[in-house]
Amino acid sequence: MVLDMKLKLLLLPLLAATAWSPLLAQSTDPAASPEVGNHQHWRHHGERFLDKLNLSDQQRDQIKKFRADNKAAFRTAMLNCLTAEKALREAIHKNPTDEATISSLSASVNSARTQMTIQRAKMQVLIASILTPEQHQTWDQMHEKSQDRLQKRIDRLNQSPT
Repeated sequence: MVLDMKLKLLLLPLLAATAWSPLLAQSTDPAASPEVGNHQHWRHHGERFLDKLNLSDQQRDQIKKFRADNKAAFRTAMLNCLTAEKALREAIHKNPTDEATISSLSASVNSARTQMTIQRAKMQVLIASILTPEQHQTWDQMHEKSQDRLQKRIDRLNQSPT
C-alpha cells in the first residue's frame, strides 16, 4: 500500500506535465506558458508544432482566436491544478502518514487535471476541424510518435528492476 502510494506520488507531477504539455506545445503565445519569464522554449516548441502542420494564415488565425477566446478558461484550469498540487505537496510534507488527507487532496488534483484535459480536448476538436486531409495525416503521425514515446516510458517502468 505504501509503495503503491509512493509510486502514485512520484507519477503525479509527471502525469500533470504530460497532460498539459500538448496544449502548451500548441501555443505560439508565450503568455500561455505557465512560466513565461525564462522559459521561452514553450513558444518555440509551439511554433515547430504549427510549422510541421504547415498551417495557412487563416488556420493560424482560427487557432489564435480560439486561444484568445478561451485564455481565461485555460488559465483558470492551470491555476486550479497548480493550487491543488501545491496543497497536496504541502500536506505530504507536513504529515506524510495522513493518508485520508493525501487521498482527498489527490482527488482534488485529479479533478483539476480533468478540467485541463477537457480544455485541451476542446482545442483538439478545433484543430481537427480546420485541418486539410494532408495536415490531418501529419497530425496523426505526430500523435503516433507521441504515443510511441509514452509507450516506451511505460515499457521501461514495467521492466523488472535488475
